[in-house]
Amino acid sequence: MKEIIKTLLFMSAAGSVFALVVLCIKPLTKKLFSPRWQYYIWLAVFIVMVLPIRISLPAEPVHIAPPENAAMQTAQPVPSQTKQNRVLPNTPDKIAQRPALEAPDIPVNLARIFGFLWLAVAVLLGGYKLGKYIVFLHEIKKHSVTDCKIENIPKRLTVRKTELLDAPLIVGLTKPVLYLPQTKIKDEDLTYILLHELTHYRRRDLLFKWFAMLVSIIHWFNPFVYIVSKQMDDACEVSCDFEVCKNLSESQKKDYMIMLLDFVQMAVTQKRPLTTQMASSKKTLERRLIMIKTKKATGKLISALSVVIAIAMFSATVFASGVLSGIAEDSYTIEITNNGEKIVLAHLPFIENNTVYLPLRELLVMEQVKNEDITYYNGYVEFSVPAVPSVEYRGEQYDSWINRILIDSPYAYIGGHSHGTTENAELLRSPILKDGTTYAPFDLFDKLKNQGIFDQFAVSVRSKTGEALSLSGALYRNDDVNFTIEIPFCWDGKYVIETVSDHGDDIVFFKHKATDAKYEGIGTLFYIERNKTGIDENIGNQKLLSEEGAYKFILGRPTDVQHPIWTDRDAEDIRIAAEYEEMAKDIVSIEESFDTIVKFTPLTNTDRQPFTSEEIASARAVVEEYYRAKNARDTEAALNTLTAWYSAPNVVLWQDETIEVTDIRYDPNDELREQYVTNGRGTVNHTAIENVLVLRVDYTVKDAEKSVFNNGDYKNWGMILIRENQNSNWLIDDMGI
Repeated sequence: MKEIIKTLLFMSAAGSVFALVVLCIKPLTKKLFSPRWQYYIWLAVFIVMVLPIRISLPAEPVHIAPPENAAMQTAQPVPSQTKQNRVLPNTPDKIAQRPALEAPDIPVNLARIFGFLWLAVAVLLGGYKLGKYIVFLHEIKKHSVTDCKIENIPKRLTVRKTELLDAPLIVGLTKPVLYLPQTKIKDEDLTYILLHELTHYRRRDLLFKWFAMLVSIIHWFNPFVYIVSKQMDDACEVSCDFEVCKNLSESQKKDYMIMLLDFVQMAVTQKRPLTTQMASSKKTLERRLIMIKTKKATGKLISALSVVIAIAMFSATVFASGVLSGIAEDSYTIEITNNGEKIVLAHLPFIENNTVYLPLRELLVMEQVKNEDITYYNGYVEFSVPAVPSVEYRGEQYDSWINRILIDSPYAYIGGHSHGTTENAELLRSPILKDGTTYAPFDLFDKLKNQGIFDQFAVSVRSKTGEALSLSGALYRNDDVNFTIEIPFCWDGKYVIETVSDHGDDIVFFKHKATDAKYEGIGTLFYIERNKTGIDENIGNQKLLSEEGAYKFILGRPTDVQHPIWTDRDAEDIRIAAEYEEMAKDIVSIEESFDTIVKFTPLTNTDRQPFTSEEIASARAVVEEYYRAKNARDTEAALNTLTAWYSAPNVVLWQDETIEVTDIRYDPNDELREQYVTNGRGTVNHTAIENVLVLRVDYTVKDAEKSVFNNGDYKNWGMILIRENQNSNWLIDDMGI
């Protein structure tokens, strides 16, 4: 929808500019060029408004290949709620130059709203015009009779007389009919009427009128279409008069003008769309008479000049429209290959938030994932990938991998075995829904390589202006040291990671792979250090990135030589050094992408205030209802007690067990409440501690044969409930020991 709207707007804008130019030069062209030229130039304006031409400029490719390292760095569990949007780094000009000429983007939601509005109005307007036309045809045919006395007219043209008209007209594309007024017409006047209407017939003016109506319906929002329609209708009649009169003598021209005055001026000038209506307004009639009286045939030179100018104006407008549409389409092209073969997708990939987005379902089906194994529900997309061979997990064999993503959330469940498990991976960017299609960031497909799909998958981006695009390739996540950074695409296969821990200090080194392989002990590009002391002034070249609780996060660069720059280096050393230096330029953008995973928020005694008896009773009722619905296998009632992520497709709420609750209690000093806010899901959904309540439940499991639960007693089961504010209902967000 978005691309259709962008194309439509650019065609409309191009036609408007063309119309404005024609209007501006009209005082001159009216004197120099023929009325026929005046007519067809307006038709050319309408043609421009329906030509979806796109002209793109050539450019050099920038290759984007799947990152290898990042796929192995995201295996730790993470919270499932939507994280705050990460601030994108300000990429240096040398590596992130965007095209200088770029069309403004249209937000997807705005494009969708305008698209539905445009379509609705177009359908209503088209229906109204067509309905009015059908009613007119029915009425005029009903109140008319065939006139077979008129001779020397085309066989396809039927002549009828009607009392509903005061002036003649032709109507009908496939079966044209010439309708004449019922009143008696002098033979001489009838001759001129036939000359006029048959000129319309031979020039196929009815076809052009239908075309003009179609364009005006498509571009109903553009005021220029109504101006052009009026100009075209007037020019049609003027040019028709000119065609008739150019072969008449002066006396015949006078008789023709008298006929117009006596016959047309007295007619009712109600507009009859999609007809060659001879009647016109007084102003148009005056213009027609002046043209007949004064207009002379144009010479061959002027005629040739008029043709050249018309072609030049039309070509220039079409070219400009094509270039602008090409810019509007995208400032780049994306090429996808699998096993070395180019893939053409029905749903076009695009660049957003500094990374490539690809259509998820279409690519999964391409990798032989069954369409029925891909489920969408309430913003969640879950899909199963066959595990060949089957995988053992906790004593059970599984023949498929389960994956789940959530629209507008960077957290995902990748390569799991349980439908109900929470998210365990973080994506570079959040998946999005665009025009009804789910698009996922490129690094999701890289993470799926461990499941035997997309292992030969690659993407290349070609800038249409030839300038380089610097895109983020993968999210490196280190849950042990508690940070994430974005790795550029161009680093793929060119770096290795080493982690060193010493007395509570953790250092993660990012090293140049080629240098490290040839010269052991050097090759460091940068490192991230977490300690409690901060910057070491004795080392130098360090920068404080963040402080979380007692920890400081430092980015450091080498203070000594880490790549071959000595004088007696060989050709391979020169290549290695050049690659190292190019990668080093990206450290600034990597630094700006740094973020900590868990936020440490100090809590005050006020934050820890206990809840009222009414609040506790309300939360207790939710837990009781959850277990009642669970035993009754009432899915809708159970989901009404849970937060949104439990509504993901295929989430298993229960198996064959029956649960008997023996006790529910509240402890105002329960440590699980604070842990949820400082280290758990509360760090992501930013739920304040005053909106978090923990209840402890004792229960007995019975009748469990195929359940993950064993029969027996369970004590002190934690139920974490959250709410938006003090006026909102409690919902269960997490549970466990």
